[in-house]
Amino acid sequence: MSPPHSNASTEAATLKAYVEQALTHPLSKHLFDDRARYLCVVDPDGTVVFVNESGISASGLRPDDIIGQPVWTIPVFHGDDQAETQWRARLSDAASTDAPLAFDEYYELEGVGSRMRTELWAIRSEGGQLLGYFARTTDVDQVRRAQERVRDQAARLQASEVQFRVMTEALPQMAWVVRAPDEYLYLAPKWEAFTGRSPEELLEKGVMDLVHPDDRVVVERDGFRRDRVGDSLVFRMLRHDGEYRWVEARMAAVDDPDGGTRWFGVTLDITDRIEQELELRRHEEQLRATLELTGFGTYVWLVPEDRFSEDSQLEEILGVPMDAMKTGNAYELFFSIVHAEDRAQAQASIAAAMQPGGPNYEAEFRIIRPAGGGHEERWVSAMGTIDFDDRGEPLRLIGVFADITDQRLEEAGRLRLQKMEAIGTLASGIAHDFNNVIGAILSYARVAEAEIRAGASPDASIAEIARGAHRAGDIVKRLLTFSRDVEHRRVAFQLAEVVEEAETLLRPTLPSTVVIRASYPETLPAVIGDPTQLHQVVVNLVTNAGQALGAAGGSIELAITPVKVGARPTGITSGLEPGQYLSLTVADDGPGMSEAVAARIFDPFFTTKTESDGTGLGLAAVQSIIKNHGGSVAVETSPGNGARFTVYVPVASADAPGARQPEPTGPLPESAGGARVLFVDDEQALVRLAYRAMPYHGCVVTGFTDPREALAVFEADPQAFDALVTDYSMPGLTGLELTKSVLAIRPELPVVLTSGYLTAAAQGEAERHGVGAVVSKPCSIDTLASEVMRLLA
Repeated sequence: MSPPHSNASTEAATLKAYVEQALTHPLSKHLFDDRARYLCVVDPDGTVVFVNESGISASGLRPDDIIGQPVWTIPVFHGDDQAETQWRARLSDAASTDAPLAFDEYYELEGVGSRMRTELWAIRSEGGQLLGYFARTTDVDQVRRAQERVRDQAARLQASEVQFRVMTEALPQMAWVVRAPDEYLYLAPKWEAFTGRSPEELLEKGVMDLVHPDDRVVVERDGFRRDRVGDSLVFRMLRHDGEYRWVEARMAAVDDPDGGTRWFGVTLDITDRIEQELELRRHEEQLRATLELTGFGTYVWLVPEDRFSEDSQLEEILGVPMDAMKTGNAYELFFSIVHAEDRAQAQASIAAAMQPGGPNYEAEFRIIRPAGGGHEERWVSAMGTIDFDDRGEPLRLIGVFADITDQRLEEAGRLRLQKMEAIGTLASGIAHDFNNVIGAILSYARVAEAEIRAGASPDASIAEIARGAHRAGDIVKRLLTFSRDVEHRRVAFQLAEVVEEAETLLRPTLPSTVVIRASYPETLPAVIGDPTQLHQVVVNLVTNAGQALGAAGGSIELAITPVKVGARPTGITSGLEPGQYLSLTVADDGPGMSEAVAARIFDPFFTTKTESDGTGLGLAAVQSIIKNHGGSVAVETSPGNGARFTVYVPVASADAPGARQPEPTGPLPESAGGARVLFVDDEQALVRLAYRAMPYHGCVVTGFTDPREALAVFEADPQAFDALVTDYSMPGLTGLELTKSVLAIRPELPVVLTSGYLTAAAQGEAERHGVGAVVSKPCSIDTLASEVMRLLA
């Protein structure tokens, strides 16, 4: 029954006016904007007058979807079929008391189950007239979880303070914290060992009086300057035994809330290092001789004069006389022998090294050198460092060259072996998916047969068969994408799509106890590179993570984040050119690795696996692929704390070529024409299918499984056909050979070539010989007919 009231419309209007007045109050946002509480105002009949937007958003609705509806229809409060009766009783009970009516219920919102406590008050006018009700539902479990997070954060803060002290005491450097310019907040125990002073005296007086008098002015002037953050400051400091030692200080500034600045820094005794550097200079000539004996060619490029110094070993590596490069115009002459595809990248590496503070010069590229009356392609590795004058202008590039062609060939062979092992690892998952798809196709085929016999429409079953066939084709394409040994191409593509494809491919191969969690922003810039190679990188990293977790299981985290690398990159980004990158993180919570193992994981011949476990999935290959893409890869790991691999890939420029888009698979409109198609494929089932399906798209098919028979029929009457559709790989005569013979007779004839695997070189050759369209298998008859009609048009 309804709660007692006299004039429902008047009371509802009064109640609505009260609510609107409350919402104008400055505190209303703080009162009503609470996701942990669902606030609702209803009139005496139970019709909703107000709900808070932040609370109701958990159900995926807006206030406009709720206001004007009975309270028992709100998803937050909705229980079962008895909800209306239950809520009318509650409203009646609340109207009979001034105290709140409270009750608990259990709901599942946003995929999370929570215990909800509702408190219901009757709202009355000053004269005691019932105006309506106010309901406040609190997500008790969410509030509890928030409290637990606060406690966890406090515990982590306390732990971080302990970790800071443990870390600073374990560092080889002497750590310190100073509030500029002279308020010492913390000095690590190593300061007492170096200076011989007690901690109390150090914190009171500091250490500036220990700085060598000749260096004190420099330290006071440059010690706490923000523009020097990241740079080192070298000076002399008095040790406890009375000896002045060379030390190096590095620091970073942190702004305090009160407007002050704290400086965190470390100071290291580098006297031994300086002495070693002096000793190193004495051995430079010996090093040059050693490099020559090991096949390295040393060089000096005098930048202002643009000429090379004398080096017979370099001349032997490059295969061209150095005389011209020693007299001037060396830069242009040298890059004229660099492979055209590698020239821009090699020049960019030099340009970056010639900027003050830039990275050392390091590049791998191909050169074209004379050989046996012709030319040959060789891979070389170049490294070097730039000397600058007092004005920051480059004076000379000093470095070494080495021919690494043999290493490249070995690396390519190793990469193929690793891909074969990875394909074997994926085979069980592929078979699992494929068997499921084939089983579904066969089942729906039987259902369709039964429906036809019963006189029912088989449309739904046929649609499921088509869907299963497309799924099977997707599985095959994924495996081919990973296994193909295609030419490397650099195009713009979405890294997230490659990662998701690899993730889908790998899920069935991992133990059921391993969970993959992926996190990508909705919008990401495209990257530049080879999608197939990046696909292999992801497969290798995720497979290694799964093997690290083993049967015990755990989680693998995948994340992509945009990153900007500045002019002076440090840490993991230190080897990168300045610019925009995407970072791909693959992290597991497995056993982790020791420091000794982590230091060698990128070595080409290093593995932690036993002989029965295989040779590993190629972290050396991963590093090589990413490096050749202009990126970097690093690992963070320790025993018991899992492993986190971070890969950086350059973002594509606006004019970078795009990746090829997938072929459309939707139905095509039927054509009124009658295109006469010569259809050639050594698979009899495909020929039969073309006979039956292509007429629905305006094509009349003459089919052959033997390409030689097809050629004989064509030669007998070349005008009998309007187009040729042929498979590429067939016994007796390939599709390309058939195409050449047909086009020699009728050069204008449209040709569609199909293939399950066609290299970029073969595809380019097909296009050069007049093939109008190349369609990858598996493909639908719809797609083939569409290409025929497009070429005829």
